[in-house]
Amino acid sequence: MISPTFHESASCRRELHTALTAAYHLEAGSTERVMPVTWRVRPSRLRPKQLKRPRLLSRESHDVAQQAAIIAGKLARLKVADDRRFGDAPRHPDPVWYPHFLPGNKQFFGRAEVLWDLHEALLIKGKPGNQGHPVVSVRGQGGQGKTALCEQYARWFSQDHPGGVFVLRLGGSDRSRHTDPETVLSQFRLQLRPIAARLGVPPAGIAEKLADGMPYLWILDDVPSTVDEAVLDQLFAPTANGKTLVTTRGRLAKRVSVEIDLEPLDTRTGLTLLTSIRPAPEEERAAAQEIVERLGQHALGLTLAAGLTTAPGFAGYVRLRDDLMSGEHDSLEMAAHMADELPLGYAKSFSSIITRSYATLSDAGREVLAAVSVLGAAPIPLELVHDLVSTAEPGFAELSRRGLAGDLGHDVFTVHALVARAARLLFPGTYRRRLHDRACEVLGDSLEATRDEFQQLRAMSLHLPHVVALASTPEWLTGRLEWHMLNEAGRAQNELGDTKAALHSFEVLHAQTERSPDTDEDIRTAVLVGLGAAYFGQGNYTKAERVQRESVTRLSHLYGEGHPDTLQAKENLANTLSGLTEYEAAVQLLTEVYRARRDSMGKTDRLTLIALNNLVIATRHCRSHHLALRLALHAWTMWHRAAGPDMPQTLECVENIGNALWYLGRPTEAADTYQYVAQRRGAVLGPKHPDTLDAEENARVAREQTHWPVYADRLRVQGPDHPDTLRTLWRLVRGNGAQGGGEQGEPVPIEVDLGEVRLDGDQADLLSEIIVMAVEWQDAQVARYGPDDPHALRASMVLAHALAAADQYDGQIEDALTIIQESRDGLAEAAARTPDTVEPYDLEIAEILHHWMVRLAGQEPRY
Repeated sequence: MISPTFHESASCRRELHTALTAAYHLEAGSTERVMPVTWRVRPSRLRPKQLKRPRLLSRESHDVAQQAAIIAGKLARLKVADDRRFGDAPRHPDPVWYPHFLPGNKQFFGRAEVLWDLHEALLIKGKPGNQGHPVVSVRGQGGQGKTALCEQYARWFSQDHPGGVFVLRLGGSDRSRHTDPETVLSQFRLQLRPIAARLGVPPAGIAEKLADGMPYLWILDDVPSTVDEAVLDQLFAPTANGKTLVTTRGRLAKRVSVEIDLEPLDTRTGLTLLTSIRPAPEEERAAAQEIVERLGQHALGLTLAAGLTTAPGFAGYVRLRDDLMSGEHDSLEMAAHMADELPLGYAKSFSSIITRSYATLSDAGREVLAAVSVLGAAPIPLELVHDLVSTAEPGFAELSRRGLAGDLGHDVFTVHALVARAARLLFPGTYRRRLHDRACEVLGDSLEATRDEFQQLRAMSLHLPHVVALASTPEWLTGRLEWHMLNEAGRAQNELGDTKAALHSFEVLHAQTERSPDTDEDIRTAVLVGLGAAYFGQGNYTKAERVQRESVTRLSHLYGEGHPDTLQAKENLANTLSGLTEYEAAVQLLTEVYRARRDSMGKTDRLTLIALNNLVIATRHCRSHHLALRLALHAWTMWHRAAGPDMPQTLECVENIGNALWYLGRPTEAADTYQYVAQRRGAVLGPKHPDTLDAEENARVAREQTHWPVYADRLRVQGPDHPDTLRTLWRLVRGNGAQGGGEQGEPVPIEVDLGEVRLDGDQADLLSEIIVMAVEWQDAQVARYGPDDPHALRASMVLAHALAAADQYDGQIEDALTIIQESRDGLAEAAARTPDTVEPYDLEIAEILHHWMVRLAGQEPRY
C-alpha cells in the first residue's frame, strides 16, 4: 500500500524496488505483478511510473470487503498463470559489453528510483513527430555519478538490450581539451574502432551489423556541454533498434526525448558509500555522517573518502573528519581552482579530500597520477603510461583502490576529469612538462613505427585520442615534439580511413607552425605537404592543388628538384591533377618522379613502386591502355616480389591490371580480376573499406550488374557528398538511363532563378551531367510505371541527391528536399502496401539522403 508518506521511508522504497526488480526478471521485463494499492495518493504521484499501469485499486474508493475481494481475485488469477514467488526470480544476466567487458561496480549504492526512471524514459519512443529511437540524457555537475548510474542501468536492465551495451567515452568535461566539432567527431570515430573490431567489421559497417540484430543500448559518456546539435545527431545510436543514453554537464533538451537531472546522493546512501570498504563502529558513525554532510553527498568525493580508509595508518572516521576539516585551509588555492566544477559551497571539502588522497599515495601512485594529468580525457592504455613511468602497473592498482582511477579491463583505465584537473595543480609544472614532452616523444615515435605496419597501427587506436590533447594544451607552447606527433597522427588517421580526423590534425598542425616563432621554412613546408595530402584525401582537389603547388615551389627552392621531399610533393600534386582530370600534366610529373626514384633508389624501392602505380593510373586516363597494361603488369611483378600478394599496393596493381583489361574490351577477365581484388581487400582492409568498395563497384560494372548495393554502401560509409559517392551515382544513373516510350511523366517541381546560378566547384561538370541524365531517367520511369511506383521513386531519389550536391542556384537544396521527402514517403507506403516491390536498400538510401538534405537546408532532423 502506498500512502502519502510511503516514499519518505528508506526501507519502504528498498522493499518496493526489490519487488519491482524481482518481477522484472520473472516476467521478462514486465512489472505487472507489483500491484500498488493507493491511499490518498494521485496516480500522477506514483513513482516509479511503472506502478501506474498495474495499479490495483484506490482504498478511498472501496470498502474493506470490496478491497479484499478485488485483491483475492487478482492474486488467484496470477497464481493460476504463474505461481512463482519473488524469491524465485533469477539473477539478472550480465550484459554483453562493447568494446570490452566492464567489471561490476562494488561502490554503487542507492539511485534505485532514478534507475527505474531511466528504464521508463527509454521505453518512450520520443517527442511528438520523432520517428527515431529514444534518446535520454542524464545531466549533472561533475562527480555526481552520471557514468556509474548509466553503467549500472545497463546491468540492472540487461534484458532490455540483449544486443549488447556499447560504451563510447568522449571526455567532454576535460577543459584542457578543445571541444570543437571535429575534435568531438574524431574522438567518437576513434571510440568506434575497437567496437568495430569486436564486431568483426570495419567502423563503417557497424550500422549494417547492428541493424538486423537485437535491441541494444548505446551509451555516450561525457558529451561536451557545448556540443553542436548537428554533431550530436551523428553520435546517437546508428540504427532504429538502438536506445541512446547520454551523460553530460549541459542541457540537451532540444535533442533528446527525456532529460533527467541527477541530484546528490541521499544522506543514508552517502553514508553507505563512505563506509562500504571499512564499516564505521557505532561510536564513529556521527563523525562519518558529518563527513558525508561536509562533502554535500557528492558521489566522487565520498568515493575518494572511502578510498582513504584503505590508506596505511587509517585511524578511524573521527580522525579522518578532523584531518579533512583542518586540511580545508591548506586547500584554498585548489578550491578556487575547482569551484566552478562543484556544487556551491563544497569546493573546499572536495579539494581537501583530493589533497589528502594525494598525500597518502605511494611514489608509484603519484607517478602514475602525474602522468595521467598530461594526457587527454579518454581511456588510458596501461602501455602508454608504462612508457612514461616505470611504476604504471602498481600505480594504477593503487589509484583504482583509492577511487582515483577506474579499471575498464584489458589494461585500460579511466580517470575522472575532476581528479585530472586537480592533479594538474598538485604536481610541479616542470615535472609535468617533462612527462608531457616524454608522452609527445613516445606517441610520435610509436606512430612513426607503424608506417607500413597496418595491423600494428590498428592496435594503437586507443593512443590517438591523447594526441590532440597533448598538442593543444594551453599550459605550454608547442614545438617540434608536438609537431612531429601531430604529423604522424594525421598520417595514421589517413591510413585508417579517417580522412576527416587526418585533415583536422593537419589543420591544427598548420595553425601552430604558422604562428610559432620557432618554426623555420623546412617545417612550414613539410606541414604544407601533409595538409595538401589531407585535402586530397577529403576530395577537395582545388585546395589541395593550391597548397601542393606552393609546397613544390618551396621544396624546389630549399633542396632542389631531385630531392626526395621535392619528389614526394610532385607526386602528390600529380595525383591531385589526375583528380582534376588534368591527366597529361599528371603523367608528365609522375614520369619525372618515377625515373628520378628509379635511378637514385632502385627499381624495387617502395617509393619507386608507388610512383609507378600512380603512373599506371594516369596513363590509363590518357587512353594509352596497352601501355597502361604493360606498366601495371611490371608494377605487380615488382610489388609481389618486394611486399607479397596482399600488400595494399600489390592489390592496387592488380586493380590497375583489371582497369586496363576493361578498357581494352576484355570485360570477363576484368571482372574476375576486380573480384579477386575485392575478396583480398575485404580480408585485409575490411568488407566496407572504401578501397574494397572500389573493387566491388568495378566488378559490377564489368559484369553489367546494378550499382544500387554499392551506392548504398558509399552513402553509408563515405557520405552523400564524397567524390567517390558522386562517381558511383554517375555510374548508376548512366547505367540505367531513360527507358523512353510513352508520354512524358509529371514534371519534377524545380524553379530556377538564372540570376543566381553557381557553376564552380571540383565536381560541377560531373554533377551537371548527372542532373541531365537523372531528369531524363525520372521522366521515363514516371511515364512507364506511374509517379507512385518504386521504379519512379528511386529515379526521383537520385535526382534529389544530384540537385542537393550541385547546389547551383538559390533554393535548389529546398527543391531537392521536397523531392526526397516525397520519394521517402512514397517508398515507405509502397513497402507497407506491396513489400515485394521495394528493395532492402531503398528506405535506407532515402533516409540517409533526407537526413543529409535536412541539415544542408539548415533544419533540425526529427529522427
